[in-house]
Amino acid sequence: MAAPNFDLIRGGQINQAGDERALFLKKYGGEVFASFEESNVFVDRHMVRTLTGGR
Repeated sequence: MAAPNFDLIRGGQINQAGDERALFLKKYGGEVFASFEESNVFVDRHMVRTLTGGR
């Protein structure tokens, strides 16, 4: 009797592209920024710059 053929699907991949943590890192990064903006009380007291196309 042959062994069954199972396809392993990782929950964090974007369209099964290979990086198993891609979606989790996107979600975590968004939560970090949201938490920072929520808890930072000095935002209006210093200069804030936005990087466009930065890495």
